[in-house]
Amino acid sequence: MYPFQINVLPAYGRDYKNKKEILKDYLENKDFQVSDITNHPYLNKSDCLKMGIACLIVRYRNNQRLASINVIKDRMN
Repeated sequence: MYPFQINVLPAYGRDYKNKKEILKDYLENKDFQVSDITNHPYLNKSDCLKMGIACLIVRYRNNQRLASINVIKDRMN
């Protein structure tokens, strides 16, 4: 069973200025680096939907801010 939410970081050196940029990359199925203890070093939108993850907590702006991406809401669209 997977957790309700997972903490992630932008992958491959990416960073974001705002939540809109994060959501754009999430919807484009780009990878995020998992910062929680799991068996998956990276995940993307497809992985979240397969694993039943409801929420991503994304650190951005040089790890100084947090944004929440509601995966379940996206699943309904």
